[in-house]
Amino acid sequence: MADHLQLHASIIFVTALVAGLAPLWVHWHGEKLRLVVSLAAGIFFGAAFLHMIPESAALIGPRVGIYLLTGFLLLYIAENFVLGGGCEHGDCDYHQLSLVSFFGLSFHGFIEGLALGSSAQMPALAPVIFLAILAHKAPASFSLGTLLVHGHYTRLQVAGFVLGFAAIVPIGAAVAVFLSHGVSTHLVGAMIALSAGTFLHIATDEMLPHVHTKDEGRGQALIALLLGIALMAAAGLGGS
Repeated sequence: MADHLQLHASIIFVTALVAGLAPLWVHWHGEKLRLVVSLAAGIFFGAAFLHMIPESAALIGPRVGIYLLTGFLLLYIAENFVLGGGCEHGDCDYHQLSLVSFFGLSFHGFIEGLALGSSAQMPALAPVIFLAILAHKAPASFSLGTLLVHGHYTRLQVAGFVLGFAAIVPIGAAVAVFLSHGVSTHLVGAMIALSAGTFLHIATDEMLPHVHTKDEGRGQALIALLLGIALMAAAGLGGS
């Protein structure tokens, strides 16, 4: 990969790794955990509605809807018929939520990696794409690490999941570079829309129900949700 691409991929990898491992030492419980989950939901909503759906619609037009629905249903089926059931943990909800979030975030991260790798052919856009990815990688990775910790995974398992998540963007970038002619516009648009669908499922069907298990603290949870959306809006102002 070009020098600037290697540097960008390395910075993203280290940022995601450090942020994802932080919850092993910075513990969140009760109300604070609910706020972290609400913040993560806002990040997912903002990423999907403010970035991924508009970008995919610009690439594939009206067909964006079918790919959004497919992505949503893929995680719904995976959660209820593949990942669901047989959980032996007392806090099974967080155990399952963290696993579903890992797959959803990783899928999106791979798409980001493809975009980052393709930017090697568009030097003027490379810094913009890099900053857009970096802007939400730390909070997304921290949220994932927090969910894994509260899902009763061991420290070694948490580290393994976070390491895999951190490596996804560099892997996607390497794949894009390997494909000498890049990927087709339609494929990129379809993959972005699929990823957006998974984000909407995670936020609406997994995260927000956890936020509203109790009546108290709803106002703070709403603020956290809006803050997550604002972070993604700010990333858009940076030129994503």
